[in-house]
Amino acid sequence: MLRELIDRIDTGATQAELAHATGLSRPTISTIVGDLKPISAAVGETERSTGGRKASVVRLDPGAAWAAAVDIGRSHIHVAACDLRGAGGEILQGEPWTSDSPDADSSIPEEYGATLTRAAKMLDALLDEGGVERSDLAGLAVGLPGPVYEGRPRGRLLREWGHQDVGDAMLEALRTNSPDAWREIDSEALEVVVDNDANLCGVAEHRWGVGQGVDDQLYVKWATGLGAAVIMDGALRRGAGGAAGEFGHTPVRDADDVASCDACGRPCLESKVGFGTLMSGVSFQDIQAAADDDGHSLYDEVCEKVDEAALVLGRELVPLVNALNPALIVIDGILNERNEHLFAGQVMKGLDEGALGAARRDVKIRGSRFTLTAAARGGLAEVIDRHAVEFLIKKARERSNP
Repeated sequence: MLRELIDRIDTGATQAELAHATGLSRPTISTIVGDLKPISAAVGETERSTGGRKASVVRLDPGAAWAAAVDIGRSHIHVAACDLRGAGGEILQGEPWTSDSPDADSSIPEEYGATLTRAAKMLDALLDEGGVERSDLAGLAVGLPGPVYEGRPRGRLLREWGHQDVGDAMLEALRTNSPDAWREIDSEALEVVVDNDANLCGVAEHRWGVGQGVDDQLYVKWATGLGAAVIMDGALRRGAGGAAGEFGHTPVRDADDVASCDACGRPCLESKVGFGTLMSGVSFQDIQAAADDDGHSLYDEVCEKVDEAALVLGRELVPLVNALNPALIVIDGILNERNEHLFAGQVMKGLDEGALGAARRDVKIRGSRFTLTAAARGGLAEVIDRHAVEFLIKKARERSNP
């Protein structure tokens, strides 16, 4: 029933509506509503006209539980938080840190401790600014650049981090940075979700972005790195060891002019069309600014590079399209829905060279909606989906038996 109330966070529901949606009897619904009374801040009642009669509406207070997220990319850190309204609209977010920042004295792929310390300081500052009590956190999400299995990085990109439990290490960094704020928080009870950043981005676009309502889709992150989130039958598919969607490290044809990749150690698709090599020496901000402005001094160069690379990308997506038959491919990273006209046609042209007729006819290409905030939003969604119900039940019980 709590899941239904979270889904109806803005409107609430009458007990009759809850009984119909959940299949529970009205007496059972009434008992559950009563059990939630101890967290009175989380349950309110108004009146709604139903068939000429007034009925009480049960509504969760959005602030009854919060989620927090840390998105750690190859060259950025972004922190965010949201309440039970979810992460599809306005969220709390801090100013991102990037490798271009004045204090960029370390590399994210190499500096494990420094990266988590910086992320902890950023998240604590955000929660303090937003007035979010740590005891109201249902969980924390951490996004990482590369495959993740059971909370630990697996890819070569983070090889300097070792086989660390990133969730535990992130909590320890938070405790060290702000011991007073985290003193009462049981680290074993606070749930931490650790996942590949592309997977989290795919979740965000599927839930609230251009992929909303499409059950079978690929989210392709095209930035310094190149990877994908695979969503089939409405669910994220991670694979046996968390590496599903890592097509960026496919060896490329005609590799004579392609440098070896830092992540896989060989010339691959990522090292051929990733923006780190595609426009070396040009910042992401400048590429995005140029793509949005046909009067920008770099506009023609960006168009030329994207035109060539998008065709290659489309060709290399052929095996995935033939094997998975998605209805949608969402492309994100540097480019998004504002400038999908720069790449969508060329990606489709590349697919035309090898995709099965039926698979090719089924698929559409779109630019993403969220881009810079996508991984954090997906992490927030995962926390709420996985842990909010259990957290609210526990909170109600603790208040019933102080």
